[in-house]
Amino acid sequence: MQHSLLLNTFGFFSWRDGIEIILISGMIYIFMLWLKKDIYKNLLGYFYSYCILAFSAYCLQLSIITYIMCACWPAMLMVFIMIHQISLQKNFVALRPYLPPQQATSEWLNTLIRSSLLAMNNHKEVRCIIQRTDTLDPLVELGVPVNATITHDLLSMLIDSSSYSSEQMLWLTAEGTLLSINAGWNPVLDEHWLAPEQSDMHIWEHHAVLVTARNDAIAIRTNPKTQTYTVIVQGTIKTQINANTALQYLATYLHSTDQVKGNMNYATNYKKSSIEQHNS
Repeated sequence: MQHSLLLNTFGFFSWRDGIEIILISGMIYIFMLWLKKDIYKNLLGYFYSYCILAFSAYCLQLSIITYIMCACWPAMLMVFIMIHQISLQKNFVALRPYLPPQQATSEWLNTLIRSSLLAMNNHKEVRCIIQRTDTLDPLVELGVPVNATITHDLLSMLIDSSSYSSEQMLWLTAEGTLLSINAGWNPVLDEHWLAPEQSDMHIWEHHAVLVTARNDAIAIRTNPKTQTYTVIVQGTIKTQINANTALQYLATYLHSTDQVKGNMNYATNYKKSSIEQHNS
């Protein structure tokens, strides 16, 4: 009797049905375990709620609600997958803009010194302004924009080109980016304002002293005749130094952890003395 009852109850199940039930149940169980890994949102609770609501609508014979919930079932699964914490993290990583790695300071400084040495051998002067944390936009005219990572080939090509002017300067950043060539000072200093005792200094160097005295930028100028460098930092000028000394000095200043500011009073007094001398 009991055997007949079991056959009548479960007789419509075949071994194929058993395999399908096991596979579907396993997939649902794995999906529920995956939902549980989201520690920020209770996705598993929402999944249980949706299943209970759909089963209740079926038991209460609410045919329209049952049909809608069954039809929306694939869409609900996609929503759960999209808002899951792991999926969001993967999408965030994939959608982040690619940022090219910055050059080490020693690498692009070596490139700059090597390119400037080659330019001096070709009797070309090189002038540079290196922008650090303080912006140079109000003090320097852009010139010809480049906005590219500093490489030896790039510097050699630009310096050797006919459009390069040795009377202007290269505008660089401390991260190793060449912003522009043929950049100039803004505004241009009038040579007649310079005091007689300052007349032995090049007009470009006067500009550099004033700018670096109130800005943490670094100014560099080469001298092809003497094969030396002039480096101006914090309103202080160092002249007639060789390539190795210039490289060490620049590296030391750029590697400093504390931001070094120029002396604003020095720049103000420097300019005042020149103007007063001109007026007298």
